[in-house]
Amino acid sequence: MNIKITILITAILNFYLSWIIYFKDKKKLANIFFASLTLAAGMWSITIYLYEFPIILSSLFWIKMAYFLGIIAFISLFCFSFVFPVEKINVLKKTFILCIIPTLVIFYYLFFTKLLVGEVKENSLGIISTKLGSYYSLFVIYVMFFVSWCLYNFISNYMAASGVLKMRLKYLFLGIILSAIGIISVDFLLPLFTNNTVYFWTSPIFSLFFIGFTAYAIVTKELFGIKAILTTLFVTIIAILLLLDTLIFTTNLTLQLFKGLILIIFLYFGYLLINSVLEEIQRREEIERLSRAKSEFISIASHQLRSPLTAIKGYISMLLEGTYGELTERAKKPIKNVSQSSERLIKLVNDLLSISRIEAGKIEMKLEKTSLEDIISGVVEELVMEAKNKKIYLKWEKPKKALPETLIDKNKIRQVLSNVVDNAIRYTNKGGVNIKLKSQNSKFKIEVIDTGAGMTHEELDKMFESFSRGVAGTRLYTEGVGLGLYISRKFIEMHNGKIWAESPGRGKGSTFHIEIPIK
Repeated sequence: MNIKITILITAILNFYLSWIIYFKDKKKLANIFFASLTLAAGMWSITIYLYEFPIILSSLFWIKMAYFLGIIAFISLFCFSFVFPVEKINVLKKTFILCIIPTLVIFYYLFFTKLLVGEVKENSLGIISTKLGSYYSLFVIYVMFFVSWCLYNFISNYMAASGVLKMRLKYLFLGIILSAIGIISVDFLLPLFTNNTVYFWTSPIFSLFFIGFTAYAIVTKELFGIKAILTTLFVTIIAILLLLDTLIFTTNLTLQLFKGLILIIFLYFGYLLINSVLEEIQRREEIERLSRAKSEFISIASHQLRSPLTAIKGYISMLLEGTYGELTERAKKPIKNVSQSSERLIKLVNDLLSISRIEAGKIEMKLEKTSLEDIISGVVEELVMEAKNKKIYLKWEKPKKALPETLIDKNKIRQVLSNVVDNAIRYTNKGGVNIKLKSQNSKFKIEVIDTGAGMTHEELDKMFESFSRGVAGTRLYTEGVGLGLYISRKFIEMHNGKIWAESPGRGKGSTFHIEIPIK
């Protein structure tokens, strides 16, 4: 009886999850494929129920149908991995043919031959098992191939995400991965090695991981934007149960009145709960709308500013080089000041563009095998004159033994190091800046140590937030706006690395630490 109830509850939960997600946004591909995944999972649970307790047709038919619906579920999962959280339609179109043709072949061999699933037997204890065909191992390889591809897509999407999106994906992907491991183990791998399906009925239990983690992500992280629907459902179900208990299962009039009062109080607070959730969602949607508008404005404004600034920089450079005739000594100084101002404006515009792309999730990674030593050497070469002008040192302690190249986006890492080293120079008036690189525990560790202004604990906590600057920053470098370190943190996180700062206190210097995994 417990087995029946578990399987049926699993099917109902999958059907309900499919319904609410599909009708939340019927035009969105992510919702369509996720709904088809949960619908197939629900139907698959029903077929397993009918395999164990056949009411119509035979157990053999239902186990064949269960395997086929399992393939449909995996195909839906495969398609979902290409459209959530970012739609990659072109890649999906190119790979979709890999799903359709083998699935048609499997359908034929599954239902019209005994090469995948043979005959069903029942032992003296009433336990049903199925003898598998000679092609079953090829069938398992097919399933494992697509599941592995799905997992690769999910892990890649999770690693590339950040902020709230990453938290949403964390629980969804964890549920999918745990369920996939359990279902594949009892439905595909265990039958492959034992040549029977005696534990086939346990697979719906593993899909509860998927349902549970997805529901948690929906309620707490607003996955798919259906938090209000689930809250209303929760209040409604509890209210119905309280009403049934009051009217049907309670015969004492005094108890009925007492429970009726509890029901009224619950309905009142349930109404307040639903209203608060709706108000919270409206506030969040308004904040997200304003955030998108801000990002779009920054992006458009930055693009519009970039072209004229680049032209100004070019003409100033030609003036200083004497292309339009020699400048007088009196004119050179203000022209150089204009040149420096244009450089700062270009850097600011580039930072604003980077932020708008990061917040819009449009930053692309161009990974290639690169030497970190070469990048650091290039940054030092660019900034050494800045250090000399301030009469401080800039030391680069190269590793005694050459370190291996690693898979990184060299332009982003160069920007990170340039930001960190440039900051260290700007906020150091005595002594200098020292850069170290080492390899430890499958990670590259970079240290940028300065003898500059230092920071308090409060400043360290806010150091890598956008538009955040410490007291020393506003005092020593008034032109900065506090974007460089925020962008640096985002770029390092995109490499699955870490960046942080340490300082013994104001006036005692700082150390910036960067960790990047060796790939």
